Amino acid sequence: MKKIWLVTKETFIRQTKGITFILSVLAPVIFMGVIFAVIFVSQKLSGSDNQIDNAIVISKNYAPAVKDISNFEVKSESAAKKALADDDIKGYVKVNVSNSGQITASWLGKEAMDGDDKSNLMESLQKLQQSLNVQFAGLTTNQLKTLSKSVKISEKISGHNGSEKKATRADLTAKSAKTIAANVFIWITYFILLTYISTMAQEIATEKGSKIMEIIFSSMRGGDYFVGKVLGVLGVFLVHVLAYVALLGLAIIIGPKIEMFAGFFKSNHELISQVIANLLSWNLVLLLLSVVLSIVLAAFCGALANRVEDLQKILAPIIYIVIIALIAAPSLSKGDSIFAQVVSCLPLLSGFILPGRVAEGVAGTPELVIATIVSVVTLVLAIYFVRKAYPKLILQTDDGNILKKIKRLKG
Repeated sequence: MKKIWLVTKETFIRQTKGITFILSVLAPVIFMGVIFAVIFVSQKLSGSDNQIDNAIVISKNYAPAVKDISNFEVKSESAAKKALADDDIKGYVKVNVSNSGQITASWLGKEAMDGDDKSNLMESLQKLQQSLNVQFAGLTTNQLKTLSKSVKISEKISGHNGSEKKATRADLTAKSAKTIAANVFIWITYFILLTYISTMAQEIATEKGSKIMEIIFSSMRGGDYFVGKVLGVLGVFLVHVLAYVALLGLAIIIGPKIEMFAGFFKSNHELISQVIANLLSWNLVLLLLSVVLSIVLAAFCGALANRVEDLQKILAPIIYIVIIALIAAPSLSKGDSIFAQVVSCLPLLSGFILPGRVAEGVAGTPELVIATIVSVVTLVLAIYFVRKAYPKLILQTDDGNILKKIKRLKG
């Protein structure tokens, strides 16, 4: 066991100390962290939390109707002009309401009015204008009720068993959260599998044929050496995941405190919470099993290769499976056919398809359990076979084709 851990440690250190690991894993984390930190610090130093944007001056007592479009209160146009001169505001809007109920608005500022601010202003003033139109039209109560009618729409959610229930706002938020989390998992699974398939195969193929392997196998069993290699690369994967978990945690903590993101976090707080909850779900188990299985298969492919140059050809079948799974995931996630149900439980494919099927409500706990069992059984068989074949394949340095090498394993 001690020798296995030595191989694990050596593999882990070699894979993580290189510049490639830093660029592929840690650099994005550090880059995003620096951006958040710079924005946060600059915001605090500049006092942007108290920065004033626009003011509004409105005739008569209509200010409450448009209070949401300004964060700076002024009682008169002269006060607004003074605030503009003192750079307390970027500009102000003067709103007049005529005796006939016609609203007119004009902007005065040191630069053009922001597009979003203008849109919010128009929306608020339009609501006020409609209210005044009704008031000045002298409509009766029944006429007002008639004009106030709006379209009514209802939504229902169909369950996996055919049952129906009325869709509430909470249901729609939960569905959106599951869909977002499923899409995140699909792409995470895709990039991680491609990364670690290549990493493991390259690690094994580089060592194959060197004299050092004969010396190593004389002091420890080849199967144990294989296990150490797998554990080392798996450790790199865990560091990779933890790096992005740290980034996610940093975004959740600092994001709401940054002015440009505060509104987004506030208005989507419930959705963000549920997305995170769905990410920390059973799908993580499927991702882990898919990664371990892909690492084991990549080690087998690396042991088959005679030269590093031949590696991509040998890895092609596994790479094609991953790409096909990514492409097929959107359609298979929504289908409820027997084919879709069976494919979603297959090893490697389940990590792509099942998260989407769960989000769509066409799969549940039974499918997750079945997929997990199938993946675990496949993984155990793959580890047993590859561990047994690994020493023989590593020491085969002739140029025989792959089928001949596999046949020799029976001997």
